[in-house]
Amino acid sequence: SFVDASNPAFVVQYPRAYHLITNGPFSVVVAQTINGTIDPGILFFNGTGGSFYGNFGIQATFDLTTNLFTELHNYYGDPVNPPTQVGDPALGSGAPNYISGGVSLRSASLDPTGFNDYDPATRVIRIKYLMYQSTYSPGPRCTFDETWTYIGPR
Repeated sequence: SFVDASNPAFVVQYPRAYHLITNGPFSVVVAQTINGTIDPGILFFNGTGGSFYGNFGIQATFDLTTNLFTELHNYYGDPVNPPTQVGDPALGSGAPNYISGGVSLRSASLDPTGFNDYDPATRVIRIKYLMYQSTYSPGPRCTFDETWTYIGPR
């Protein structure tokens, strides 16, 4: 499920395809095909057509022993990441909050009310995460509660 608290006309169409791109020994960048290229970002429909959140994409870290996600942050808040059509991480704040540069100042976190785990037997990930934005309050602007199923190698 997906909810954008600032605009109920924004919806995500499920099912959708993500690319999990390994970027460290225990972490992945979550990407989608956006305007013909695979970039970290979140696509949605805005009532009249397709769009994406600028300067927002997720990077997740997990624990191989427990199969739990230990951290999730905004890809565009980490200045070591390369720029894409979605945004420029060089403008981000870095750790610990990984807030993106630009007008919206977006950040991300795991939602502790979710399972946030990986089942190696079924290759299913359950993940619940939040998007915060400086120009929206109170609380998170978006809530994502998703189940990802492995369908093949990249």
